Amino acid sequence: MATTINATYAGFRTGWNQREVRVMAKGASALTLKVGELCTLSSAGVIAKSNVGTSGKASVGNVIIAQSDMTMGKGHVPVENHNYNYSDTVSITTTPKPIMVFVVSDPEDIVMTGQDATTT
Repeated sequence: MATTINATYAGFRTGWNQREVRVMAKGASALTLKVGELCTLSSAGVIAKSNVGTSGKASVGNVIIAQSDMTMGKGHVPVENHNYNYSDTVSITTTPKPIMVFVVSDPEDIVMTGQDATTT
Protein backbone atom coordinates (compact mmCIF):
# COMPACT_ATOMS: atom_id res chain seq x y z
CA MET A 1 0.00 0.00 0.00
CA ALA A 2 1.31 3.40 -0.98
CA THR A 3 0.30 6.62 0.73
CA THR A 4 0.14 9.78 -1.36
CA ILE A 5 0.44 12.93 0.72
CA ASN A 6 -1.74 15.67 -0.79
CA ALA A 7 -1.11 18.39 1.80
CA THR A 8 0.61 18.91 5.14
CA TYR A 9 -0.62 21.49 7.63
CA ALA A 10 1.67 23.09 10.18
CA GLY A 11 1.92 25.78 12.81
CA PHE A 12 4.57 27.18 15.08
CA ARG A 13 5.53 25.83 18.48
CA THR A 14 6.32 29.30 19.86
CA GLY A 15 5.69 31.65 16.93
CA TRP A 16 8.54 33.79 18.19
CA ASN A 17 9.50 36.46 15.68
CA GLN A 18 6.85 35.37 13.15
CA ARG A 19 4.84 37.79 11.06
CA GLU A 20 2.85 37.64 7.87
CA VAL A 21 4.69 38.62 4.71
CA ARG A 22 3.05 39.63 1.43
CA VAL A 23 4.66 37.90 -1.55
CA MET A 24 3.87 37.65 -5.24
CA ALA A 25 3.43 33.99 -6.07
CA LYS A 26 2.33 31.83 -8.99
CA GLY A 27 2.11 28.12 -9.61
CA ALA A 28 3.67 25.93 -12.27
CA SER A 29 0.04 24.92 -12.83
CA ALA A 30 -3.28 25.82 -11.19
CA LEU A 31 -3.60 24.59 -7.61
CA THR A 32 -5.63 25.26 -4.48
CA LEU A 33 -3.90 25.82 -1.16
CA LYS A 34 -5.41 26.18 2.32
CA VAL A 35 -4.58 28.35 5.30
CA GLY A 36 -1.99 26.56 7.43
CA GLU A 37 -0.64 24.50 4.54
CA LEU A 38 3.11 23.99 4.43
CA CYS A 39 4.49 24.99 1.00
CA THR A 40 7.71 25.69 -0.82
CA LEU A 41 8.24 29.12 -2.38
CA SER A 42 11.13 29.41 -4.83
CA SER A 43 13.20 32.54 -5.37
CA ALA A 44 11.39 32.93 -8.72
CA GLY A 45 8.06 33.24 -6.91
CA VAL A 46 6.75 29.78 -7.81
CA ILE A 47 4.79 28.20 -4.96
CA ALA A 48 4.16 24.47 -4.69
CA LYS A 49 2.90 21.97 -2.17
CA SER A 50 6.01 20.85 -0.36
CA ASN A 51 5.15 17.17 -0.19
CA VAL A 52 3.34 16.00 -3.29
CA GLY A 53 4.04 12.36 -4.02
CA THR A 54 4.33 9.02 -2.31
CA SER A 55 6.12 9.16 1.00
CA GLY A 56 5.82 8.04 4.56
CA LYS A 57 6.75 11.41 6.04
CA ALA A 58 6.27 15.05 5.16
CA SER A 59 8.99 17.25 3.79
CA VAL A 60 9.51 20.64 5.39
CA GLY A 61 8.61 23.64 3.27
CA ASN A 62 9.79 27.20 3.69
CA VAL A 63 6.42 29.02 4.01
CA ILE A 64 3.03 28.46 5.66
CA ILE A 65 -0.08 29.96 4.03
CA ALA A 66 -1.32 32.74 6.36
CA GLN A 67 -4.51 34.16 4.82
CA SER A 68 -7.20 33.00 2.44
CA ASP A 69 -8.45 34.81 -0.66
CA MET A 70 -11.44 35.97 1.42
CA THR A 71 -9.30 37.85 3.93
CA MET A 72 -6.48 39.06 1.67
CA GLY A 73 -7.06 42.74 0.91
CA LYS A 74 -10.73 42.49 0.06
CA GLY A 75 -12.10 44.61 2.92
CA HIS A 76 -15.59 44.12 4.32
CA VAL A 77 -18.74 45.31 2.56
CA PRO A 78 -21.88 44.30 4.48
CA VAL A 79 -24.78 43.41 2.21
CA GLU A 80 -27.86 41.35 2.96
CA ASN A 81 -27.42 38.76 0.21
CA HIS A 82 -23.73 38.03 0.79
CA ASN A 83 -22.56 34.58 1.86
CA TYR A 84 -20.38 35.07 4.96
CA ASN A 85 -19.35 31.41 5.27
CA TYR A 86 -15.58 31.43 5.54
CA SER A 87 -13.50 29.64 2.93
CA ASP A 88 -9.87 28.95 3.88
CA THR A 89 -8.63 28.45 0.31
CA VAL A 90 -6.10 30.30 -1.83
CA SER A 91 -6.39 29.78 -5.59
CA ILE A 92 -3.06 29.87 -7.39
CA THR A 93 -2.70 30.13 -11.16
CA THR A 94 0.24 30.63 -13.50
CA THR A 95 -0.27 34.42 -13.22
CA PRO A 96 1.46 36.01 -10.20
CA LYS A 97 -0.83 37.27 -7.42
CA PRO A 98 -0.23 38.60 -3.91
CA ILE A 99 -0.61 36.11 -1.06
CA MET A 100 0.17 36.27 2.64
CA VAL A 101 2.56 33.70 4.11
CA PHE A 102 4.55 33.03 7.26
CA VAL A 103 8.21 32.45 6.37
CA VAL A 104 9.72 29.45 8.16
CA SER A 105 12.88 30.92 9.62
CA ASP A 106 13.46 28.15 12.18
CA PRO A 107 12.46 24.63 11.04
CA GLU A 108 12.78 23.42 14.66
CA ASP A 109 9.83 25.68 15.58
CA ILE A 110 7.45 23.91 13.13
CA VAL A 111 4.71 21.66 14.51
CA MET A 112 2.90 19.40 12.05
CA THR A 113 -0.83 19.69 12.74
CA GLY A 114 -2.25 17.31 10.11
CA GLN A 115 -2.15 15.82 6.64
CA ASP A 116 -4.47 15.15 3.75
CA ALA A 117 -3.44 11.82 2.31
CA THR A 118 -4.84 9.04 0.17
CA THR A 119 -3.92 5.37 0.39
CA THR A 120 -3.86 3.20 -2.70
